[in-house]
Amino acid sequence: MTSRNFAQVRFYGVEFDVVPELMMAGSFFLDYDFSGDACQAAAWSDPNAILQMMTLSLVHYKGGGAAIFSWLDDGSPVPLKFIRSFHELSDDQLPHAVVRFVFEYSENIYMNPKWWNHLPKNTQDTLLLRAETGANVDLPGHHATSLGDDGLRAVHWKVLSRHTNCNF
Repeated sequence: MTSRNFAQVRFYGVEFDVVPELMMAGSFFLDYDFSGDACQAAAWSDPNAILQMMTLSLVHYKGGGAAIFSWLDDGSPVPLKFIRSFHELSDDQLPHAVVRFVFEYSENIYMNPKWWNHLPKNTQDTLLLRAETGANVDLPGHHATSLGDDGLRAVHWKVLSRHTNCNF
């Protein structure tokens, strides 16, 4: 954005009470939302389609942490549909949804070894399987239930606030 005009940048941020044990920054194509709905299924099979992207940053923020989704608003309903499914989750569900998303979609995860080493083996295995989903051609890839609540609770973050410049 060489014009320094950021009017089309949209964001949805969640502030947490603690510094997250894992951090990341990355971009991804939207395929399924947190409700399990396909976001842009028809576009995936069209070689001329422009797929919608979004970024997520999970960072240290004001003594705690924040998860910040951002995207360029080009008039497509896809990003807003995706973020609406995240917005509809309760504050208790949001930290775990972020963890599912990070391991499912990011290949750029930094984590506190002390946190990882204290996780139960089955929790580590579940998170590692999520991390392999997008990278291993022998696995089925992302699917409608990829971001759904699987009951896994690997973090103890509390939501302090939500911020957005979106109109729902």
